[in-house]
Amino acid sequence: MKRKLSWIFIAGMTLVISSGFLIPSSKKEVVLNEAVSLFLSMRHYQPLKVDDNFSTRVFDLYIERLDLNKRYFLQPDIDKLSEFKLKLDDQWKSKNLEFFQLSSDLIQKRLLETRAYYTEYLTAPFDLKKVESFEADPDKIKFPRNETELRESWRKALKFQVMTRVAGNLQTQEEAVKKSDTVKVKTADQLEAEARKGLLDNYNDWYSRVKNMDEDDRWSIYINSVISAYDPHSTYMPP
Repeated sequence: MKRKLSWIFIAGMTLVISSGFLIPSSKKEVVLNEAVSLFLSMRHYQPLKVDDNFSTRVFDLYIERLDLNKRYFLQPDIDKLSEFKLKLDDQWKSKNLEFFQLSSDLIQKRLLETRAYYTEYLTAPFDLKKVESFEADPDKIKFPRNETELRESWRKALKFQVMTRVAGNLQTQEEAVKKSDTVKVKTADQLEAEARKGLLDNYNDWYSRVKNMDEDDRWSIYINSVISAYDPHSTYMPP
């Protein structure tokens, strides 16, 4: 069972910070940075060395948690963020938030942009007879190089989700027909339209929640990436 870093415990630790670092009252992220560093160093008999290897683990975990399926960041975004890949250990020690703030701004920008993609594709029928390939394993795909590739990855992903729903509903319908002759049979086109409508509702709901995310929410993702790189059995729970 994961050990929870409670807000009360983290806040209490900030009172005993003795590094000489002056913590601005407006920077909660900096306070938590110092508190978590202290907690991790005190908690472990042999604390993990915070070096370039640690920095790489944090970077990979954080990017994966922000965009596991590579549906938001472009490769140029990753290139820009990768400039910090071997510097996160130094930034963590110096309470430098440059990487975090850049990543937060970029993911917010891409989230707002991609909302138009699913809205466009889910309001028009897909050609389910057209054979196309789609790779669903995030480990086997690369980040899109540009907006054109990003839009195409969204189109294929949405088509795949629609096809999966249609196939499942067709099977359910066939089984129902075998049991009763009063079942109202729907055509593939009707099932496709229903699948798109259901997905559109789901994405609208998800994006409405994303819209309400703030920097504190993304900071929780970042700080948990740091903690997981240090100790997979611990996690930070925001207040």
